[in-house]
Amino acid sequence: MQKTLFYAVNGSGCGCVFTDKPERDEHFKVWKGEIIGLFCSLVMQFEAEGLLSLPALRWSDEPIELKVTVSLI
Repeated sequence: MQKTLFYAVNGSGCGCVFTDKPERDEHFKVWKGEIIGLFCSLVMQFEAEGLLSLPALRWSDEPIELKVTVSLI
């Protein structure tokens, strides 16, 4: 099973993980889209354990796709 997520950074430098491609809100300098806490926690935990390295994005950068694959053995 594979899930596509999106990672973007808002105007204050805070990164968020979205379940679909977010839209830029220039007025408030935030990305608008669906955020599910579980996915955010999963991505941040993977990064903390060295399993994932998120790029140093800025507000001016477009969101990047993250592909999460789960396999049952």
